[in-house]
Amino acid sequence: MDVAHGTKTRLGALALALPLVIMTADQGRAARAQDRAPDAGRIGAPLTDQPDANRLTIALTTDQVDVDAGFSGARLTLFGVINDDNRSSSPDRDTQIVAILTGPPKDVRGRPMIRTGPIWTAANATRILDVPGLYYVLSSAPMAIIAEVDVQHRFGLAPDALTFAVQEGGALATEKDADGAPNPKDAARDQGAAHHTDATPAKPDTPRLTREMIETLIANRKDQNLFRRREGAIRRMQNGLFAVDIDLPAQTPVGPYTVTVSAWQGGKPIASDRASLAVRKTGVERLIYDFARNHAFFYGITCVLISLIAGWAVSLVFRRR
Repeated sequence: MDVAHGTKTRLGALALALPLVIMTADQGRAARAQDRAPDAGRIGAPLTDQPDANRLTIALTTDQVDVDAGFSGARLTLFGVINDDNRSSSPDRDTQIVAILTGPPKDVRGRPMIRTGPIWTAANATRILDVPGLYYVLSSAPMAIIAEVDVQHRFGLAPDALTFAVQEGGALATEKDADGAPNPKDAARDQGAAHHTDATPAKPDTPRLTREMIETLIANRKDQNLFRRREGAIRRMQNGLFAVDIDLPAQTPVGPYTVTVSAWQGGKPIASDRASLAVRKTGVERLIYDFARNHAFFYGITCVLISLIAGWAVSLVFRRR
């Protein structure tokens, strides 16, 4: 009996120690992979590269936000300076600032419901590609002054009008704009690898179904305070300086983020700069998160072993009583 008890104790200790060893060895690699910033060009047309790289420069008060069990949100401050030598008294020629915080991208899967007579049935599974967990647009002035509506949609300045590539039943269908014209900024994937592509016509029933799904998804993200647009939030100061406070909600997804700041004049971007931000779990939560994410199989086995050991320990307690 003592031998059997000692064997069970050693097996339980080994089961608990094994995942910790694997987790510690892989922690550095997982952290580096998690800190990589997403491709900000996935949503919206890329901003025009400027020959004068020093015209716009930005910086964050911190490039890392730590999330633990008591995380209730965080406030970041974005600072920047622009060499605005072309000031004009005309409002449509003044230089305005737009900042976009986005990340981390993740595919969203769903099955839209379609009605056939009196019966509702589930359509083919649909995957919306690279949906950001958080999407904030902040500006120094009302968007109507900065750019026309179609330009806002093209550069992703309107969270309500974001469009994404959609994969349906293994075949890729590119979403169209409300007017039925293909949107040139959609991204697609081929053989599981993400890459940019020109828009292609979708199936006849794809635009309506995907638009309804995306509208619902965006509405849910707005209700969760994950998709926002704050006009006039960026404060302009003297000598081309500007600043804006960014409040992250308690439900901010963990992962890499990109902050893209652009200067606009005459309805088009004239300069841009980017910064990276990492939202990371800390402490025990981070160890468990990294282990579950990078070693799902061993994590599942560990959970089963812990459940068995806990059940066995409880049975011993009640048996002695």
